[in-house]
Parts: sequence; structure tokens; C-alpha cells
Amino acid sequence: MDLILSGSHPSPILTPSLSSASNQSKLTRSTARDVPSYPEQLALIDTFRARIYPGVVGRSLLETYLAQANWNLENAVVAWRADRASLIASRPPPAPPSHLPSPRPAALVAEGRLGFDSEGENLRGRIILRFRNPNARPQAESPAPSQVGAVAPRTPLGVVLHLRSSDGATSARATAPRQEPSSGEMEGEVSIPFNDNFEQERRDAALALRLHLEERTGEKGVMSPAEAVLLLHQHNWDLTQAAISFTTLQHARTGLARTYDQMRTPVQRDIAPVAQSITIMQQSERLAELINLTGRSDWYSLRVALQERNWNLVAAVADWYTVGIPPVDAPPSIAPYSGVRMDINLRPLPMPTRQQTRSAAREGGWAPEPEEFGVPAGEQESSHSDSDPGSSLIKQNRKRPHGFMINSTRTTAKVGMRNDQKFLIEYISRGRYWFNRFERQDTFRWPDVNFTEQPHGHHPNPDASKLVDFDWNNQQHLHWLNNWRRQNVQRATGLRSREQAQRWLPEELDFLYALSEELLQEQLRNNPHKTEDQLLPLKVTMDKKNDWCRRMNQKFAGTMQPGSSQPRRPREPSALMTQRARTRSIVNRFKVKPDEAYFAKVDKKEKRAKDAEEAAQQGVKRRREEEDSDAEGELEENERARSSGGENDDD
Repeated sequence: MDLILSGSHPSPILTPSLSSASNQSKLTRSTARDVPSYPEQLALIDTFRARIYPGVVGRSLLETYLAQANWNLENAVVAWRADRASLIASRPPPAPPSHLPSPRPAALVAEGRLGFDSEGENLRGRIILRFRNPNARPQAESPAPSQVGAVAPRTPLGVVLHLRSSDGATSARATAPRQEPSSGEMEGEVSIPFNDNFEQERRDAALALRLHLEERTGEKGVMSPAEAVLLLHQHNWDLTQAAISFTTLQHARTGLARTYDQMRTPVQRDIAPVAQSITIMQQSERLAELINLTGRSDWYSLRVALQERNWNLVAAVADWYTVGIPPVDAPPSIAPYSGVRMDINLRPLPMPTRQQTRSAAREGGWAPEPEEFGVPAGEQESSHSDSDPGSSLIKQNRKRPHGFMINSTRTTAKVGMRNDQKFLIEYISRGRYWFNRFERQDTFRWPDVNFTEQPHGHHPNPDASKLVDFDWNNQQHLHWLNNWRRQNVQRATGLRSREQAQRWLPEELDFLYALSEELLQEQLRNNPHKTEDQLLPLKVTMDKKNDWCRRMNQKFAGTMQPGSSQPRRPREPSALMTQRARTRSIVNRFKVKPDEAYFAKVDKKEKRAKDAEEAAQQGVKRRREEEDSDAEGELEENERARSSGGENDDD
């Protein structure tokens, strides 16, 4: 097959020149649907990227697969995996190193400009992306291609993707003639090499990024292996984004310096006890970063590699690229399952072999690793990189987190966007690997999950006939999952996704009650012929809401109140209205419509507290899931407040 894909952000155009029957049938079965909104497209792309982890991706290619599948995520994933497997299977095995025509890996051999096959060269298992200068003037579109394999029309900003594999009957390698760029239009080209070994695929992607930079700038030997790997890691191994994120290498080094230069420093081993917790966190952070960089299934081997290099992360990354990091079995007393990670079904991932972890990188042309990524004084201020992540991972002016996440984003699960990886939370804490799996065994059946314990929690013996499968189209199911993830990520890292809610103090509730009483008396004076029952519930105008909010903040904001450890934050008018419906005395006195869902959760929480007290008196220890379920009520309460127009302090 020979597909020529042309795309411009955000809606790519697919121009199939020739495709296999299997892919035709897969994509035509997609359910027709309207083109999603731009935010929905971004969410679909992010989920698509997570589904094919730990492979290298190109955003424009993901967009193209989704568009061709009518934005049906499942069909796009199936088509991607089938094409990837076909390309890898069709690639011939690489020749021995002594017979390679160039020092580059076999998957990246090409003569002339990167991305154009030379005479007799077979480019199998590659995706070639041509990057257009976003600042170039739009060029007139070429006529529609009239022959198979013609170059797609140009766009002022876009990517042309060539997905090629060998097909004896359609060997159309010469049907994609090279098209010289117009003035200032072509920025360069970069290829995404597929490989059944994801570690090597990432190494080949780092080489592709370097070759792209050399072609674009004309400079040779200016990028080191660690720089290429770290730049790709900063862009979630998206070659499309990494290749267009900086104008010069010095430009890109600003972000690397701010984040990774401090991860070169040795971590002391024999230190005072007061500093041990900080040291352990530094070690955990670097280990989590190395796992995320390599995508490895084992973690103990990477810990050993860091220890041997005195926890110098950049040195470990450079060695991983050039020689690889061999597997090391962990002693059972230190790490179970030989030091490997778990899959979503709570089964150990396979330990990679020594051959699989050995680097196949044999090419030259790399710059030596710099002692630091820092740029000269003066340039740091003026340079700005799209790859700059902002603050460094180690923040000095905040409370240090307890652990560091692996393969995790803070995005929430969304309806219709299946991503089973969200059932699992992985993190490094206290120098070792930990995991937690979404269960809710009293609601869902998990036939494939290897739970080591019997169902537990508030319903230790659930009715199997009432259990259901988790449904990615059920908003309530996703609500439970998102609450569980938010709570457990916060527990693992010590970081909150949003500012902690500000609870209402008794003095504030008394003042809110007094404001309501004041309005009632005012209404009685203005309507002498009406009774309280006729005036209640009170109608609170917008002007009155704003006045109440002003007076509330004037009295409490910035002050230290009894029972509060921090100055009170200002509140919004919507917060006052929400709290009126959640205060029993105000609801009863002024006939305010109560927040029934809130009071139901309060009653449920009080019952759980009573049950816990009785269980403690009987010597029955509560399980972790029961504590999780108790905290979930508070999370749901906060979510409800925010969705109903409240704020962070609607608690």
C-alpha cells in the first residue's frame, strides 16, 4: 500500500492513493458522526496517544486516522495498530552492522534529503513528515493529483505524511516525485520509524529529530543523544510537535536547562536525618523520569542504573541511548515480581531480555554530552521556547510531593473515549514502585483482573447478579473513576489539582443568617399587609447578592478567624447562594429550597462515621476502600458545587 496523507491543523485531509482491502473495510465501518468541536478533537487526540503508548507518534497522523474513521476512536485505534503491524512485518531484517551502507540504523537509511528514497532504497515501516514553515505566505494550491502517488496540494501550515510499505503489485516508490519548496515554505522533514521494540523506536525517533535539525539548519554535530531524547520526552514523544517547537538548538536548551540540569547533581547518601526525606524524594523523582523516558516495563533495573551513576539522570539517559540499560532482577525482599511494573489487569509485565534492552544505535555525528544545558547569561532572559515546561520539576518554594507519577496525565476520563490505562495509577515513592487499581467491586465485575483479595469494602459479599461492566459511555461510571483518580493521585503525590476548599466557619454562617433575616425584615416593612409566610421564600435580587458578597468579604476576607489557620479568602455571590441552600437553619427559617443531594451525602457520611465508631468499638479494622469511599463523598460534593456555579470554597 502507498498512502499519501496531507493535513493542516486542525482538520487534516486524507488523500488515499492506494490502500489495502482490510483497511478499507475497517475504516468504512465507522459510524458517521458530525465533526467534533476543536476541544473534543484535542481530547480524542490525547486519548488516541495514550492508547498507543509507549510508541512514538505524530499528532497530524493521529488527526488523519481519526478523520478517516469519522472521529470514531475505536476504529482509528484498530486501523493504526493493523497498519503498524503490517509495516513492521513487511520490513526486512536489518543487515549486519558491517554491511550497512551508512552508520545510521537500517530503519532510517536514506540518501539525499531525509524523507526521499534513493534509487533502489526500500523505505519500509517508516512515516515521513514534511514540515511547512508556519510563517510562510500561503501558496496557491496545486491541481488535484491525477496519478497514484502524486504529491498532495501544498498548504501554508501542515504536514504531508507518507506511509509506505512494500507491496509487490503496487511498488509505486517513484510515483511521489520530489517537489522543491517555494521560498521559505519548506522547513524540513522528519521520519517516525516503527519498531517492534519500543525502546529502539524511541531511540530511532531521537536520531530522526537530530537529522531533521541538521537538515533544517545545515549544522552538523550540534545535538547530543540526551538532548534529543529529553526534547522528545517534553513533547510526549510526538515528533511532529518536537520538531516544530524550537527555532535553534540553543532555543530549545533553555527548557532543558531549567528542568534537567539540577538532575545531574549527585544525590548524597550519608546525610543528616533531617535531609533524608528530601534526598529520597530526589531519587524517586529521577527514577520516575527515567521510567517515563524509556517506557520500560521494569523499574528496578533503572534504579540500579541511576545508583551506578550517582543518580545523574542525564548521564543515565545518554547511556540508555548509546548502549542500553540491561535488566536486573530485584531481590524479593526489595521488590516483588522481579522489579517489573503491573498491567491494568494486575498482572506483572514481562521482564525485557538483555537483547531487547541493548541499544542498536551505531551512527556517528552526535555532539558530546554538554556538562550542562544552561545558556549564556542574557540569552536565558530573551529566549523563549515552546518546549519550555515552565517551572522545573523540583520546586524549591513549595511543600515537596510524596511521590512521582508514571505514565499519567491529569486529564479526566471522558464519555465515549475509552482509555483502560486510567484504571491504573502508578508512581514512585520512597525509592520504589507502587500501584493502585480502580475496583469498586460492589458495582462492577472485572472478570480479567487478577485481584488478590476477595471483594471488600462496605459490601464484602456483593450480589453478583447486580454487578455490571464498566461503561465508557455512562457518565456516572466516569464520575466514579475520575473521583477515584483525583483522590489517589493527590494521596500519592501530595499535590492537589485545585485549591483546597475553604470551609464555612460558624461565624460566617451566623452572618449569612443575619443577612437573610435583615432582608426578611426589610420586606415586612415594605409590605405591611403581608405575613412572613406570604413573603417566604425570599427573592434575592442580583444587586442584593452583590451587596451581601461585598459585606461578607469586608467583614471576613483577609482576617484570621477562630478555628482557621489561614486568612479567609474572598467569596463570590454564587457561593453565598449555594451555602444558603446547605445550611439547615437558613433552609428551615426562610424556606429556602434545600440542596437535597448535599443533605443526602451529609446523612450518608454521618451514618458511615457512626458505623466506623461501632466497628472500632468491636475491634473491627476498616479497610482502605471504606476510607476511600468516605472521602469520595466530599469530592462529589465539591464537584457539584463547582458545576452549579459555586466556587472552591463552596463546602
